Amino acid sequence: MVLIRRNEKAVLRLCFYLLLSLFTFLRQPVYAEAGSKTVKVSYFYISACSSCHDTEEYLAGVSDRCSSVLKEKNINLLIYKYNTAEGENLNLLETYLKEYDVPEKEKDLPVVFFGETYISGEKAIKARFEKELLDLKPGALKVPGVVKSDSNEAFQHFSSFRALSTFAVGFANGLTPCSLSMLLFFISLLLARDINVIKLGLLYCAGKFVTYLLLGTLLFKTLGSINTGWLGSVVKILMLAAVAIFICLNAMDFAAAKSERYDRIRLQLPARIRGLNHKWIKVAAKVDNPAALLWISLLLGILTSIGEFLCTGQIYLTTILYVLHSNTELNIRAFLYFIEYNLAFIAPLAIITLVVFKGRELLDVSEFIRKNMHYIKLVNIIVFLLLGLFLFFNL
Repeated sequence: MVLIRRNEKAVLRLCFYLLLSLFTFLRQPVYAEAGSKTVKVSYFYISACSSCHDTEEYLAGVSDRCSSVLKEKNINLLIYKYNTAEGENLNLLETYLKEYDVPEKEKDLPVVFFGETYISGEKAIKARFEKELLDLKPGALKVPGVVKSDSNEAFQHFSSFRALSTFAVGFANGLTPCSLSMLLFFISLLLARDINVIKLGLLYCAGKFVTYLLLGTLLFKTLGSINTGWLGSVVKILMLAAVAIFICLNAMDFAAAKSERYDRIRLQLPARIRGLNHKWIKVAAKVDNPAALLWISLLLGILTSIGEFLCTGQIYLTTILYVLHSNTELNIRAFLYFIEYNLAFIAPLAIITLVVFKGRELLDVSEFIRKNMHYIKLVNIIVFLLLGLFLFFNL
């Protein structure tokens, strides 16, 4: 028992470190050096702009290149990044352009504002920024009270409405048969061997959480890189077509589930992938070593998630697009939504594991899910309808 507890703690510690490392790696940076005097710089850009990308790399190295002078003058350099395709940043840029009285011919991206000065265009920024920065007296921008740190802005925009809707969609997706069936199959094999299901079931859920978080952030970064200009519009049109197809398929599945003709349900895992997942679960459930079984349960959650993503990833994609509408980059705010969504997604699995652990018959749980499958399909239809309206009015 001592050995099991030690290995259980090791597994949980590993999950924690994986999430912490991912969070640190993906966090949107704000460049700053400690000091008693502050020079604030507002940098405006757009994702699909190669010159903006080069300028950002240049600005990221300013503190190192000018470190000796900044240290000598005891200057704290803060560079705030604003993507003009995100939220209200375009309106903020227009405020800056007006306050700094920028001529029409110089209204270009990338652009930086600091003190009483502005510089627009990649070449001009690289040629003039450091010289004018070092000659600048520490002071405020001409647009006071609008610059916020990324972390503060993240929590301020993590609104209760968006948080509630994200949690609701994640919880609904966690109730899909694709996801629940694999957990129920795993638990049934464990119960047949009279093995305690609570630890193994929760570790299985933890594996799914980590995997879906990684897959979601990867998709977010990929879609964010093409979510601008005409290509972004093409992607949205294709998504509208896909949404229409999924609405029709879920509607047919709703009718089939309502009439208890479950053999006619279309949106489910392909038989080959379902069989592969079952094969992995059978192999895992036969392991006799209790310590090894803890690690295997975590790995099993990861492996089955990859296969299930073809089914459960449909609604997850809608959440990614929803978050992408107000966050074109994976900053703290976007990452919080993904954490919330995936916690909600594994919540039904964790609840079922707890219910079975508390003594409820697995057959009763399975029958309850089967009888209410048409409600799950109805929720999917509503989610896709809302996504379709969202995409249509934001083309």
